[in-house]
Amino acid sequence: MSPKKSKAGGDANKAIILHKAKDLRLENTSMPSPPGPDEVQLRGEYCGICGTDVHLWQEAKLGIFEVQKPLILGHEASATVIAVGQNVTNLTVGDPVVIENAVPCCRCKFCLQGTYNYCEACTVQAKGLPPADGLIQQYYNHPAAFTHKIPPTLRLDVAALAEPLAVSVHACNRAKVTFGQKILVCGAGTMGLLTFLTAKAYGASRIAILDIMQSKLDKAIELGVDGVILSRKGMTAKDLSDMAITSLGGHPDITMECTGSEICVNTAVEATQCGGKIILIGLNPNKLSLSMSKASLKELDLLGVCRYRNSYPQAVELLSSRPEFEKFITHTFQLDQAMDAFESMQKGEGLKIVIKCN
Repeated sequence: MSPKKSKAGGDANKAIILHKAKDLRLENTSMPSPPGPDEVQLRGEYCGICGTDVHLWQEAKLGIFEVQKPLILGHEASATVIAVGQNVTNLTVGDPVVIENAVPCCRCKFCLQGTYNYCEACTVQAKGLPPADGLIQQYYNHPAAFTHKIPPTLRLDVAALAEPLAVSVHACNRAKVTFGQKILVCGAGTMGLLTFLTAKAYGASRIAILDIMQSKLDKAIELGVDGVILSRKGMTAKDLSDMAITSLGGHPDITMECTGSEICVNTAVEATQCGGKIILIGLNPNKLSLSMSKASLKELDLLGVCRYRNSYPQAVELLSSRPEFEKFITHTFQLDQAMDAFESMQKGEGLKIVIKCN
């Protein structure tokens, strides 16, 4: 049976589809049906790729998520509204938007109290993670409530940063970052650099960032970080802590841990001042050895970060008002160059790689 024609026109929709580990293809898939009530239909503009996408490409699984049928990848997207369903009042045709990809049920106790990122439905409705198709495709539908309008002055490729930036915003909200604080960021990849810039926008007085690669620290310096710490082979958590304290001119009030590595988590415990906070942004599926007695005696708060909630408006505001985010977009590939994009990401080239979907 032929798919219904939508506002997108035509009967084919190009998408990047993962069939199994290391089997990624550009294929035609069905056009979306007309948007239902409370939905919008979107023309994909740009979609960023990150470590999650590369891991799925290589392994066809990530933690509890496993690819069991062909899956469209991608979850960091900007788009343009091309049709609206019934009851949609917040968006109109032609609006540029960004996509909040994990869709909650809006009925459970977590949703009703505003902590919708805990909703179990997000686990099966997070686009780009099995079983929900992602956003590296030309056309798709999405709930209007989780589609956020952006200013027309914001570049659509830069807007694709909204999803990872929303994680950083949520992390800084969890940490209650405010004026005058000293902050250590562990990891100078995309997430670490976004978190550093978010904390800076929140008013942190001095920020230092730690990484194992000088090239990444150089990028942090270009973006205006106050201090950098290069971790070399054989260094201990105490060594790195001492360097961080020297760089910051004192113990950090907050450590933003963006790597998930054991030595960085222990560095956070060593460095963070008594009564301070450690924000766990980086993920590691393995068990870690941690000095819990030291964390307890220092009365450190260890706070996890689960995606984001109510964070997209702040992320969009940051992207719209701070030109330094434009420096993140280092590589842009066309849809038919997707394999090149994934290979560049796997090699660690550039900072943020985006795919132009139309």
